[in-house]
Amino acid sequence: MGEEQKITTKTIDTIWQVLATDKTLADSVYEMLSAIASCLEDKIQSYIFKKIQALPYEDYTAGTITLISELKKVQVRLFVISYFVKQ
Repeated sequence: MGEEQKITTKTIDTIWQVLATDKTLADSVYEMLSAIASCLEDKIQSYIFKKIQALPYEDYTAGTITLISELKKVQVRLFVISYFVKQ
């Protein structure tokens, strides 16, 4: 069996390093992260939020906002599920 591949904080750091050198990739990368947001561990989602918070506001794009939105949707869904499981 193959080893399971996971996105780690090191993976996110590498992505952010690439984005720092080539901002033309940003929206494509944010779109990809948005698409897999529901599959990311909570720790990774939080780490991405911290990375986004460190960006100057003038660097925000539509892709940045979409990524934030998708990550928040996941957190809300998890909260709702955990709420009803406790009931």
